[in-house]
Amino acid sequence: MSDIFAVVTCQILQFTRVLSAMLASEPVNHVNMVKVFNIVLKCTTILITAAILSQVGIPYPNIKDRLIELKKAYNDANSVTRGLLRGKEWYEIQAYRALNQALGRCIRHR
Repeated sequence: MSDIFAVVTCQILQFTRVLSAMLASEPVNHVNMVKVFNIVLKCTTILITAAILSQVGIPYPNIKDRLIELKKAYNDANSVTRGLLRGKEWYEIQAYRALNQALGRCIRHR
């Protein structure tokens, strides 16, 4: 679970930097307040997503799926000769790829 919160922390720090730079360089007006609100809304969405994932778990692909088993076996057999990730590493990356994609969709959604 610490990996989820590390990703969330990085995203929120990025938004905080943007917010700080914006507030320091631009006058406070209606347009800028809307920008601030959007940044805060995105941070809230990320926190809610992290809370859900901490309860539900990371979305790993189905380990019993035949294609997943074949891909893991192929990667294990060819990791040294072809420079591929080992099967377990590939499997974990697929889960975090899905997590990052979901966070990105939450951030971009309007």
